[in-house]
Amino acid sequence: MEILNISESLKNETNQPNQIIYEENVLNESSSEVESDYAEIKKSLLHKMEEIKNNKPEYLIDQAIVNSEVYKELMDKIKTEKCIADSENIWDRIEVLLETVSPGFFKRLDILTEGNITPSERKVAILMKFGITPMNISKLLARGRNTISTQRRSLANKISEDKMPLDALDKLIITL
Repeated sequence: MEILNISESLKNETNQPNQIIYEENVLNESSSEVESDYAEIKKSLLHKMEEIKNNKPEYLIDQAIVNSEVYKELMDKIKTEKCIADSENIWDRIEVLLETVSPGFFKRLDILTEGNITPSERKVAILMKFGITPMNISKLLARGRNTISTQRRSLANKISEDKMPLDALDKLIITL
């Protein structure tokens, strides 16, 4: 009995480190690929940001957004000065539309902010992607204009260590 236990113990000890080393290698390879993808996307987005800041290119909201029922509903809410409740299903429809029209929008936003974005800032960014002005964002979210301005500034600071102008932030978000 004792010999069996010792040999099984030795067997477990010799197999286990190899398994751990194998799993660590697989994890390291996977995380290296993810880090490489992350670095490439971030580099591309930062280049786009510099281009926007320096050249101030004209930008347009995607026509698929403008022609959507969700966009029309948002415009109606602005016109009638109604806000969007957090629980309204319009947020789900907006996210589905954005993933259809601009696949990877949320991933790129998370990469630029290094995953450090609050739910409120995310909603502001979503509405910015729709080309909605800060004043109208404040109406839709039932927040003060200063609050929206603070959230936009916070987004800009998370994206760039430099003092990014808020109009450049608007253009960057639209192009994501």
